[in-house]
Amino acid sequence: MRDFVYSVDKDRDRKNQLMGNWLRGWCKEEYKRNWDYCVTLTYKTPLINDWLSRRYLKKYITTLRDRDKDIDGFVVNELDDNMVGLHHHLILKTDIKEFRLRSETNKVWSSKGVSDIMRYDVEYEFDFCQYMCKHIGKTYRNSFDVISNYG
Repeated sequence: MRDFVYSVDKDRDRKNQLMGNWLRGWCKEEYKRNWDYCVTLTYKTPLINDWLSRRYLKKYITTLRDRDKDIDGFVVNELDDNMVGLHHHLILKTDIKEFRLRSETNKVWSSKGVSDIMRYDVEYEFDFCQYMCKHIGKTYRNSFDVISNYG
């Protein structure tokens, strides 16, 4: 029943924290700029099907790539607290303007669920990179990927 119970694993949690630290600095190292946006995508009804969630994410990321061919970033798929549905966290480097990102996200995602978009702020006390890495590896559904693998 590993798939539905988060076990305590201090070594994994430490690695996830290190991964969050690495992710926070990756964009600056690669592109000499900070991340632009933090995105969370949820579903109206519980969805646990990995294949279907990847299909929805591919459509979303392809839509963004149509606006910015050089978009880059990472996505984390995470089980909800109730352990019966997935949601997604994305960190993005893009030249898409905020109003356009919100509009495109709404077009693609509003029929599936709720989206939350924030501008990335490296000085903000809430570290989105740490947050999005906190559950990686706790189940096989809690996964980390590069958005270029989505289309």
